[in-house]
Amino acid sequence: MSHEEFDKLVQAVEGGIGRDHEALRRRVAWLALAGFAGLLSSLAIVVFVAMAFIIPGIIWFKDAFMLVIIGSFVLVLGGWAVIRVLWVRVPPPEGRPVSRAEALALFALLDQLRAALRSAPFHLVLVVPECNAAVVQSPRLGVFGWHKNYLLLGLPLLENFSKDELHAVLAHEFAHLSRQHGRSSQWIYRLRRSWELLFQRLSRPRVQGEISLRPLIRKFIDWFWPRFNAHAFVLSRAQEYQADAVSAELTSPTNAAQALTRVAFYGRALDQKFWPDFWQHTKENSSAPEGVFLRLNQALETLPDQGMKWLEQAFHTTTTNADTHPCLSDRLRAIGYPPDQTGPDNFLNHIRPPRPSAAEVLLGDAVPNIRAEVEKAWRKNTAEAWSQQHNKAGPLHDRLGKIEQITAAKTGDTDALWDQARVVMELQGKEASAPLLEQILVLDPKHVQANFHLGSLLLKSGQPRGEQFIEKALGENEELLPEAADQLHAFFRQSGQSGRIRELYARLDRHEKTMVESRRERSQLTSSDTLIPHELSAGELKALLETLAADPDLVAAHLGRKNLLHLAHQRLFLLCIHVRPAWHRLPGGDREQTAVNRMFKAIRLPGRVMVFAPTGSYRAIARKLRQVPGAEVFKK
Repeated sequence: MSHEEFDKLVQAVEGGIGRDHEALRRRVAWLALAGFAGLLSSLAIVVFVAMAFIIPGIIWFKDAFMLVIIGSFVLVLGGWAVIRVLWVRVPPPEGRPVSRAEALALFALLDQLRAALRSAPFHLVLVVPECNAAVVQSPRLGVFGWHKNYLLLGLPLLENFSKDELHAVLAHEFAHLSRQHGRSSQWIYRLRRSWELLFQRLSRPRVQGEISLRPLIRKFIDWFWPRFNAHAFVLSRAQEYQADAVSAELTSPTNAAQALTRVAFYGRALDQKFWPDFWQHTKENSSAPEGVFLRLNQALETLPDQGMKWLEQAFHTTTTNADTHPCLSDRLRAIGYPPDQTGPDNFLNHIRPPRPSAAEVLLGDAVPNIRAEVEKAWRKNTAEAWSQQHNKAGPLHDRLGKIEQITAAKTGDTDALWDQARVVMELQGKEASAPLLEQILVLDPKHVQANFHLGSLLLKSGQPRGEQFIEKALGENEELLPEAADQLHAFFRQSGQSGRIRELYARLDRHEKTMVESRRERSQLTSSDTLIPHELSAGELKALLETLAADPDLVAAHLGRKNLLHLAHQRLFLLCIHVRPAWHRLPGGDREQTAVNRMFKAIRLPGRVMVFAPTGSYRAIARKLRQVPGAEVFKK
């Protein structure tokens, strides 16, 4: 289902049954049961077929023993194939476990919230490096459930939120497991996440030779998943609003609003400033500097001084169907926060980390030990990536020095300038490459990569003119659209341009259809196709002739192109080779195929090449190719 079709389906659910929360919850529950029935139908078919052999075999045991063996084989092999598809292993989250003994105040708060909301318990509380909090339910039985509940608390959140703000965050997370959401809602909340992983797995290309019932299950999924997902999506978003309401009720609208705003601000500030700057240390240090999270805390003390742009991004971001979580402005309005107090200016003076922090109040003397262990785990998980970045730095510095000498001597060499810009991006970050990218575009306004990277850089910093550079890059290479769409979507969402996001989704859908048609067009060759001259340059043709002349078995070759209707710039060359006849004049199919394989590996042309001999199913296309002007490029 396309993005546009899914959006329309979500809108139809929101405008219809989505207005009645209880009716929507019942609809999603029924759809979930239909999903189980559909997924298990393949297993039922296997059992039915197996019993069709086993039961007669048991009745006529002496005369039909082989039927029992065949039925058992079908049951074991077929059952394994079905269970293998449906059994999705979801690894449990990693983090530093916090025990009740070392954090009595924290667990007292958790107990208070659980009692107030009649919530399911958390089996484990983990402190993680991210600046967020989350409920993670890891299913022991894949799509069939038996979940283990984890509460994830980000160390940056604990050390830079007040106790009251953390209370509001925890109330939101507990609400997802509370009876106020209803038992069926809890089940659906878990089910959507588990099934999403299953359906992503089933969408992957099938491994050659794999014994599986995936094709049968996929047919059901293609019908079922968009409908279930649209209804569950609307329900999940409604539950986010409900959880926010619970948070505001148990604490206060002010605490809930302050917590939501702080999460949104810190997330952007860390992603766009602290972590990119911190990873620049890979250029000088073979391992990460000590005190990562102490440095992070110090950064959050100063970031508010330059934080207006991140607050503006947070408040201008719009709600889209890319995420069940509503945008910040919608969430604040939903909890009844006064509109005249909602906006970046009202929160700028209140986002500096409060003291004492929630960690100091709720974890007490355990904070240094917890911080050290979280950092140790973070360093272990990032060690390989850090080492790779560090090992690349030395050669990159040497390469940059050589390139700078070339660009100094050849000021108009765009290839050398682009090499320099790429190295600067890796060594110093994308921002440092901006002057070089602009210099390239003065010399070559159509340079694809310079346009794309400069446009991405400008969009990330919130400058609308970045879009024109992205569009110039797409005008030269439309295949960049999926990657460009990520940049454009983030910018449109942060600037509140919902209409542009819908246009972008429609454009992506058209592009995906074009790509499907293009792949089909380039993989098929028939006598009805329109053939056109190859249009190789003199240098390209000379290189081809040298390759053909070097093969002693070739006596002639014809070259042309298929006239492509989709993505015509992706040229498809057709090379028909004529092999020297064998002395015995008998059919030489094997010799021709060997020569075709040899040429396919040796030929280098500016596009995809199909090499074939003028025999068999290619006889008609070979005759048509000979009639193309200039097709005969080689003859001995």
